[in-house]
Amino acid sequence: MKKGQVTLLVVLAIVIIAVVIIIYLLSNNSITNTLTKNKISPEIKPIHNQLENCIEQRSKETIQLIGLQGGHLFLPNDYLKTNTADIYSDVISKTRKRSTQQNS
Repeated sequence: MKKGQVTLLVVLAIVIIAVVIIIYLLSNNSITNTLTKNKISPEIKPIHNQLENCIEQRSKETIQLIGLQGGHLFLPNDYLKTNTADIYSDVISKTRKRSTQQNS
């Protein structure tokens, strides 16, 4: 690559990153303004808090499950479930079977 092409790509990358950051900041401000404009009435506040806590708890549990399952919320039917301990115990049991068959 020529020096001019590298410079152009670097400038383009900086512009793209700047645009993404500006869009992110603007969207956060608009969401915050919307929430502050729509004040929750005191009668509904306990229900709102309970619902918010439930959503937060379920979200954390779901994110943890997705992390444990390699990015899958629902595992495909043909998903190969392996565990190092299971593999190790299978190897040990097969080795024992071979040794008992050889001794017989």
